[in-house]
Amino acid sequence: MDVGFTPVSDAPPPSTLKRPLENPTVTPAPRKKVSFAGETPTATETSPKPPPSTATKYKDRTNGGATVDVANKHLQRRAAWGDLGSVSQRAVVVAAPTEKDVDAWTSSKAYGGTESTQLAVGTATRYRHMFTPPGERCAALDASLVEAAQKIRENFSEKDVEPCAIGTATQTPALFCGRVCLDALDGRLNKSSVCLEGERSEGGFRVPLDLTAVEGSYALFPGQVVGVVGSAPGEDGTILARSIILGSPAPPASTPAKQMQEFHTKQQNNQPLSIWAASGPYTTSDDLDYSPLKDLLAACRAAKPDAVVLLGPFVDADHPLAKNNDLKEGDESVDAATLFVLKVAWALEKLVIEEDCPTQFILAPATRDLVAEPVFPQPPLDAPPLGAQNDARPSWQDEMPVGSLELPSQVHVVGNPGLFKINEVVVGVTATDVLFQLSSQELFHNGRDNSEIAKMPRVARLASHLLSQRSFYPLFPPPSMSSTVADAPVDLRQHGKWKLPLQPDVLITPSKLQPFARDVQGCLVLNPGHLSKGAGGGTFSQLTVHPLSAEGDETVVHGVPARTRAEITRI
Repeated sequence: MDVGFTPVSDAPPPSTLKRPLENPTVTPAPRKKVSFAGETPTATETSPKPPPSTATKYKDRTNGGATVDVANKHLQRRAAWGDLGSVSQRAVVVAAPTEKDVDAWTSSKAYGGTESTQLAVGTATRYRHMFTPPGERCAALDASLVEAAQKIRENFSEKDVEPCAIGTATQTPALFCGRVCLDALDGRLNKSSVCLEGERSEGGFRVPLDLTAVEGSYALFPGQVVGVVGSAPGEDGTILARSIILGSPAPPASTPAKQMQEFHTKQQNNQPLSIWAASGPYTTSDDLDYSPLKDLLAACRAAKPDAVVLLGPFVDADHPLAKNNDLKEGDESVDAATLFVLKVAWALEKLVIEEDCPTQFILAPATRDLVAEPVFPQPPLDAPPLGAQNDARPSWQDEMPVGSLELPSQVHVVGNPGLFKINEVVVGVTATDVLFQLSSQELFHNGRDNSEIAKMPRVARLASHLLSQRSFYPLFPPPSMSSTVADAPVDLRQHGKWKLPLQPDVLITPSKLQPFARDVQGCLVLNPGHLSKGAGGGTFSQLTVHPLSAEGDETVVHGVPARTRAEITRI
């Protein structure tokens, strides 16, 4: 059989294979040098060079204060503090809700109507992490699956379709609820690699999901809990999907109209509510001067917004000087906590105490922060250890505890993720770039069915996953450290601390993606961008929430997106 090469037995003898004689009078032509992969070219080689960088350094920027994007342009921005007249009684109320509060704010009892005073989202103290055995991880994953699947079944309305356990063969259409996963250990989700994993009480089977006959649009990602209407006629349990239910959003918060009017008249002096939001890094990559933060606080000093939300990282572990262990204040080497005190804590103290600024600041850390626990969910900045006496050892400087970040008492701290209220406005925050991670893992199919998810812009669709999954971090498993996105060090034992028990009015999710402010299913999702980008400046956001026209004793949904002017501004 001819396989394309000469058999050995037919090859000529080695003695006949002679190299022809070269003519010594002929000068051979110069040979072209061959470059191999990994070989560094010499300076004499004329290879094309990349164009010089055109990035503008922070001090050389010319677009500071420029508006990048505006939502609800017809609404007015709140006037500057000096133009508001008498404001001596103006002071907003900032509070973190407990499980009892969330049950009171929503029509459905997310916590079963208990009287628990635990934080609804996040953790107030440090906890022991990196010690979760595999059995507890499996139990935590299954508990979150059971809870999410139950919400989907409760809201399912097709009468002729009954719930069915994954792995059960059925010829008739049924509702299968499970977690989306890959059919391999790694890789990216595609139409031929989607599986659905069931609850452990039903066997915990993982079966392929056939999407070829799905009617309409869908968007899937690993870790997502969905409901699938279809059949499973084969012995291997493969589900032939007909339609997909992409989760069940939590109910929005509501407040008695009379109480909302009291907020507007007493705490806001009949003026709109002004909320600013910014995310770190707060200094450029070429120094530790924290010039962007100084300029932001100077703008706060002039405008005096009611509340400013600052999300980490405050001392970024990815800063070049931090990587080289070269953190300095002037010529003196300092640790991360000291740098935070000098550049952040004392700057806030000077503004709110010495300059008598009534603005309330809310701080939340990031997993890249050198002054916070590197785990998700993340305790607040300066959180005490579990069961420790925080005032046991005063430092040599003052009465502050050893290792304290010395934040003034007027500054509120929440965890990552966090949930809090500013007057009646419920705000959810997470400093983890979950939108960017979802963008690299999502499988989207546009069925041209004019459905809500088909009409959504991409960034809005990514944000909608957090609301439909009732979670600040619905992705599982998190992208690995070897991927191009940041790793999320989740502690599965604390999975209940990052769920969304209600739909917030404002959801702040800083991301590498383009900054935006959009109404997503009745929630204002905000990506303020980062205050600094490399050696240049970044963006922050300004929200102006106008009063809601409601009277009487009825309880009303807040409807914040429709009455909020949202601006993305360059620092």
